[in-house]
Amino acid sequence: MKPVPAPRLHLLGLAADLVSPLLLAIVAAHPGLAHVAERLTWTLPPTEPGSIWIHAASLGEGRAAAALAAGLQRRCPSLPILHTATSDAGRCQGIGADLSVCLPADIPWMLRRFARHCRPRALLLVEGELWPALLGVLSRRIPIAVVGFRVGPGTRRFARLWPRLFRELLSRVELWTARDRDSARWLRRWLGQPVPVTGDLKLEAPLPQPAISWGRRPCLVAGSTHAGEESLLLDAWESLPDRPLLLLTPRHAHRFAEVALLLNERGLAWMRRSELKGALKNRVPVDTEVLLVDSAGELAGLYHSCAAAYVGGTFTTSVGAHSAAEPTAAGVSIIHGPHVQGNEDSFTSANCFPAASPADLPGAILRALAAPAPVPPGAGLVDRVLDIVDPLLHAPVPPETSRRPWAWPLVPFYLGLGKLWRAAHRPTRASVPVIGVGNLASGGTGKTPTVAWISDMLMEQGLKVAIITRGHGRNPAGPSARTGLGGQGSARKLGDEAAMLARRGYLVVSCPDRALGARRACGHGAQILVLDDAMQQRDLQVDLLLLMVDARHPRAGGPIPVGERLEVLGALSRADVLWVNHGAFPQDLVPYLRSGTLMVESRYLPACWISGGQQLPLDSMAGRSVVAFAGIARPAGFFRLLRQAGLHLAGTRCFPDHHVYSEAELQALADRAGAMPLVTTEKDLARIHQSASILASTELLALKIELDIVEGLKPLCEKLRYLYSGYTTSPAPTAPGKGPVNNP
Repeated sequence: MKPVPAPRLHLLGLAADLVSPLLLAIVAAHPGLAHVAERLTWTLPPTEPGSIWIHAASLGEGRAAAALAAGLQRRCPSLPILHTATSDAGRCQGIGADLSVCLPADIPWMLRRFARHCRPRALLLVEGELWPALLGVLSRRIPIAVVGFRVGPGTRRFARLWPRLFRELLSRVELWTARDRDSARWLRRWLGQPVPVTGDLKLEAPLPQPAISWGRRPCLVAGSTHAGEESLLLDAWESLPDRPLLLLTPRHAHRFAEVALLLNERGLAWMRRSELKGALKNRVPVDTEVLLVDSAGELAGLYHSCAAAYVGGTFTTSVGAHSAAEPTAAGVSIIHGPHVQGNEDSFTSANCFPAASPADLPGAILRALAAPAPVPPGAGLVDRVLDIVDPLLHAPVPPETSRRPWAWPLVPFYLGLGKLWRAAHRPTRASVPVIGVGNLASGGTGKTPTVAWISDMLMEQGLKVAIITRGHGRNPAGPSARTGLGGQGSARKLGDEAAMLARRGYLVVSCPDRALGARRACGHGAQILVLDDAMQQRDLQVDLLLLMVDARHPRAGGPIPVGERLEVLGALSRADVLWVNHGAFPQDLVPYLRSGTLMVESRYLPACWISGGQQLPLDSMAGRSVVAFAGIARPAGFFRLLRQAGLHLAGTRCFPDHHVYSEAELQALADRAGAMPLVTTEKDLARIHQSASILASTELLALKIELDIVEGLKPLCEKLRYLYSGYTTSPAPTAPGKGPVNNP
């Protein structure tokens, strides 16, 4: 469809900006909303730039989004995926994405702030969600596609009341696919061109394994029930000669108390899903007749092991049925009432047992329980959608911009303080060579993995290496210089990164005074020092400076306080080796480098799992569903590595960098995981080691990563050889685990 002028979108955006203070107050005070900070962009997701942004309003659309995410993982495994949702339940779903957050309020300045920070390459809207500011703001920045469009009563009403505004909204979308023929016909009248029908993507959504077990008992799942349907189901269920276990899952959380009261009135042996956590270990007691599923996001997994399923909303005229795609995909016989007009197409490929009236429900349930399990429908829907939107998957990444442009007047003050501090310090020289690893950004560039890589390489040449670090996050009480030897030393004593390196077997000295730390390391016989966080320190003179840069954030959003960069870009000229992670160094920054600077490019690769102090093969966890959490600068990259390692992310949780976990947070993570393993980073594992007893009943693993040098390995090894050649007669260095490196 050819874009049309959008004056109404601009006027709506301006009006929303003007009344945004009032909207902020309303949203912040809303008693039923969670994650308010995300909705108002007070906190922004730590996602990777260049992601594919998938938006799905709630649980139903979230299943289609999960199918899209799984297809994207197969087709582009290295592509970051960001999931947003309108409802809290949809946010908690987020299956298959690196991060799942709430969609910001439909206010232009909030959406611009969100887009500048996340820098997605394209937006895929699942089934609709045609918000005016969302389309008006983002269509000027990134391409937008609507996949599986389904016309509903609200969309028809919007188009009827404001036809010109609706046409302007449609013109902001580049690509369309429709879920069913009726939606395609309706959309064609507005677009003036045919729209491909791709079917219901929920049929291909990956179904998680059930988080609870009930043994060999037959089970009937009643999914997404509405007011009045629980009574009808209980009447029919109580009339059965052999009652199966009944799992009631009300559509809305505010009705849990209402359904609980109904079960008490009937005198049934029932319990809540939330009561299965802890001592019961997610096992339903044998004397339980009805389980009230008072949790979000678990319904799809329950279909795996049930004998039959009732689809909610089919005895409610105003709802007209929820989608039958999930039980159909699980190969389950379906029971439904007379009203399926809301999702009629999802019942066509299902093995259905309809009940025309409440009196027919017992017979329909008996027939469904006795019927053989149907064969799930074939695949191919997601691949067809991805073929259509493939140009968007390769769209350019939006350029990096200032994160807090209003703070530019404060930058000279910050930079001036930095110059005064550097002028007041004179570095001292150590008695052995010093290799410094630093960066211009405040974190997330990969200094610690690089320190480990350099140390491994030097140790393989027979050198005794010591790592000097300031010990971020350590307990300030106690001696200034603290040593970790042979894996000894806690995060409280050394700092989390230092403790992680000590566990790997390195000699680590944690000391804010790096000159004092160097003397302590030399006292332990160190022949060469690797200085972590070397760029801003002025205590110790560095013989070879490796400057880390993340190619995804080369400018770090600008200098502090505008962004996260600690110095001006001219500081790049101090680097002897420019070490670039996650891509190529931008050509427009090359003039800042001095002549002869060596360029090294690397990437992260998953190496193995760490569990109970032991290393496990990477493939030992392949295919398992896990809950992942991380307290690092850029957790989205870690979650993407987990996906590449073959894990299914049933949930993710982000914490601030260097976060110290409380007992309540660890308990909440264990409850969220249930029977699934918890997976985290090595750095986080070092911080929670002292509280591991809280997670005694939960499998806890950490992913160990390693660096793969893509470019510049041989000249790097040559530089290191010249540095330590006077201290050893070893041959030219090699990469860890590699063969000899020939001189260039």
